[in-house]
Amino acid sequence: MHVLLTELPKATAMVGLPPTELGASRTTTGIWSPKGHAVQFLATATITKPEQLVHYAELETAVLNQLRAEGTVTSAYRYTAKHGVVGIFQHDSLASLKAEIERLPFVSEHLMTFAYDEIVEL
Repeated sequence: MHVLLTELPKATAMVGLPPTELGASRTTTGIWSPKGHAVQFLATATITKPEQLVHYAELETAVLNQLRAEGTVTSAYRYTAKHGVVGIFQHDSLASLKAEIERLPFVSEHLMTFAYDEIVEL
């Protein structure tokens, strides 16, 4: 059975089991997520010190590629008309995502700051 995450409580009620009995849990915004399913986030970043990026660019690219290979970063884009990036990230929770994103040199060196919004696919 394929069920939209927002319909999980209704679908499990039809079989008489609460979602938690089927291994589901609520995400930070209260939407039901199957056990082991990563929560997705729209991440927007502002670059605070663009003049210093060149010193960390090669390492940033390497770490970004690691995060992509691990499945944390599903897509990432650079703005064409301003400094900053936007992307779709996924992890078990916002706290664990922030810890992984802190591996990026631009973030750990305070050259870029992220804002995160939890999202679900339509």
